[in-house]
Amino acid sequence: MKHIFNKEQCQKATFILESPLAKLSELYSSEIKDLAVVWCYYSGRIEGNTYTYVETEALLKDGITSEKKYEDAKMLKNLYNTFISELEYIHQEKNKEIIDECTLFRLHQSISTGLVSNEESGFLRTRAVRISGTDYAPPKDLQEIKNCLDTEYDNFWSYQTLESEINSESSIYIIIKNNQNLILGFTGIKVILDEAELMNIVVKKDFRNCGIGAILLKNIIKKARELEIKKIYLEVNDTNLPAINLYKKFNFKQIGIRKKYYGNNNGILMDLSLEQKRTLITSALFKTF
Repeated sequence: MKHIFNKEQCQKATFILESPLAKLSELYSSEIKDLAVVWCYYSGRIEGNTYTYVETEALLKDGITSEKKYEDAKMLKNLYNTFISELEYIHQEKNKEIIDECTLFRLHQSISTGLVSNEESGFLRTRAVRISGTDYAPPKDLQEIKNCLDTEYDNFWSYQTLESEINSESSIYIIIKNNQNLILGFTGIKVILDEAELMNIVVKKDFRNCGIGAILLKNIIKKARELEIKKIYLEVNDTNLPAINLYKKFNFKQIGIRKKYYGNNNGILMDLSLEQKRTLITSALFKTF
């Protein structure tokens, strides 16, 4: 297979990857265009675009369209324009915003303009979407769960990450719903042998401070005991005092700190031993007899 990049281009790519603050002014415009073409080509392929690399390069650099679907050309042009505009934005040192849902929706709107309806461009789909030729099926309640997510960067999980967690054979999730079948909150653990990591506790904003988080934590701990898990680990932002207090209430103990794990904030490592309660019960029974 012929390599797309030559040795000099690979060196520049390595320089960029190892120096995230490198100024774009040190790159030639032709190299930026080459990079854009490669990115657009492979991004388009993921979506089933039929343009070859040569056709993609001719379209984006010279404006020569191929005798293929209009949507394919439109997709590549959208990707290219978005790529260039974002680089210009960064180059002007205006890219100081947090990467949150608003940023992702803005990018999605730029990429999908003219390809999907206005109701779906820049928004999460409210309908299930299947990928032809695969066995993929959207997880049940994923859309509702996504609506519960806190959009602050420290706590933000992408749609794909959440989906992967729910579908994982080692993950166990508990969901709380109201009488209208609306998800109020959820929590999950990832099990590894006889230990587990608490992945998250998420409660819909309008229903916080109502004890839902405590109910979720109590039940996920109960589930862990049923699975004979000996210890649960977690990490939490050191500024998230409500969560820290909740964990302490359930006898989680601090065991370490990860400095600057959440941007400028530290991550607090905590664990809960599930063997202690069993030992006490066993001791009590032994004394009884």
